[in-house]
Amino acid sequence: MLYALYFLSSLALGFLLFPQVIKFAKKLKLMSPTDYRRKSETPLLGGAVVYFIMVAVSTIMSWDEVRNILLCSFPLVGISLIDDVVEVSSKLRAFFQVACVSTWLYLTPHAELIISHYPMLPSFVIYPLIVFWVVGVINAINMIDGMDLEAGVFSALVCLSLAIMFRGHVESYFLFTLLGALCAFMWFNKPPAKIYLGDCGSVFLGFTLALLSLKLPLVKGASFTYLFVPLLLFAFPEIDAMLAIFRRLKNSGSILSPDKDHLHHRLQKVGFSVRGAVGVVAAVIFYSCVTALANFYFKGVVQILTVNFLAITGLVMVLLSLYFVENKMVSQVSNMSQSLIHKFLKNDKALHVNKDNYYAVIYDLLPYYKEIQLRGISEVNDFVKSFSEFVRSHHQESYYHTYGSYTVIVLSNKNYAHELNKLDLIKEYYKFLRVHNVMKSESPIPWGMTFSSYKSKDECVIKKFGISTENQDIIKAA
Repeated sequence: MLYALYFLSSLALGFLLFPQVIKFAKKLKLMSPTDYRRKSETPLLGGAVVYFIMVAVSTIMSWDEVRNILLCSFPLVGISLIDDVVEVSSKLRAFFQVACVSTWLYLTPHAELIISHYPMLPSFVIYPLIVFWVVGVINAINMIDGMDLEAGVFSALVCLSLAIMFRGHVESYFLFTLLGALCAFMWFNKPPAKIYLGDCGSVFLGFTLALLSLKLPLVKGASFTYLFVPLLLFAFPEIDAMLAIFRRLKNSGSILSPDKDHLHHRLQKVGFSVRGAVGVVAAVIFYSCVTALANFYFKGVVQILTVNFLAITGLVMVLLSLYFVENKMVSQVSNMSQSLIHKFLKNDKALHVNKDNYYAVIYDLLPYYKEIQLRGISEVNDFVKSFSEFVRSHHQESYYHTYGSYTVIVLSNKNYAHELNKLDLIKEYYKFLRVHNVMKSESPIPWGMTFSSYKSKDECVIKKFGISTENQDIIKAA
């Protein structure tokens, strides 16, 4: 009965506050900016409302068990709220995240942490690992807050799972209160969203849920399987974040720079609507939460191993299915489209290249080409034709070489390393990408674009791309 009371109270308070905050945000122009990811301005401050509800109810009910979480999250919510209005440097945000998590660990008795029951590693090793994991979860949840309802659905399901595990403890009342606030938020966040969580909301949810998962009661005594519970609860954002980091490093971008290739973006690219993509994501998260609950309650070794095997297999199958469908759609037009670069950038004259004095700009079109291929052969044709025109107009005195089906190397005596020329070229290339709606990020250099020269410390471009200095495949742009 008390669970329903707390849930309905925060739900009603949310329905009362969110419309007022939406009007307030519009009046003060506290809106999300339009960019390559967001096509319309939407009020922020959704997370601030959720945080206010939790602080108000917790203060009224004198829930001392969660006081430290709310106190330590206050600076984090504050700096994130400022970041929603005026962009704050990633280093400063990271500093606040580490400081707040470290402060909570300092204030929390070691015996209350799950890890305290497994003295395998000393504290000076365990605590940095906890800080690293919690900060990772905070940023991972921030990453999945890129589609209407996604972060809300994830947080609600994890919240419900934790509430079940904390049954009979004050934390369960706190979690049902949070669940009510999230349900109210999701009503206003459903497509098309009337309000966003903002960084302050995703950060608060990641911070709160991650820390609570580290304080779970031991209902079956000290068991090694408790260590898997937090990892499984946050499996979806963890996997998405790891894929994002790998993808950004691969494309020479910053791991902190947002992009449009997260799992929810990929679901939309293969044909799912926003609601359909949310449904798939919700099913994966629900599956992970059920597995976490099984690890929490099951005692038999065979049962636990079976559940974990099925869970890992299921998550891998979902990922493989998504990539299979995406690649299948691409392959339908790949046979026709791979020859287009050669068609529009056909070689007509061989020229000599001095390997001891050259400047190069490498364009790897694969990150963009894969997305364009999903739109059909006509889109591919227009994209490659437009790219060839871009090369001709911005590299008039240069020579270019096509490597494979997706890479174009432009060589010149002109020093592209000169800062002014380099920045101008980057700016123009970003314009080209925006026209074709294939922006991947807003990192300093677009994905797939690399500057090199005979002075570079990396592998010689001429050698790397198999360009002979005697019988050249490099040709002058017509």
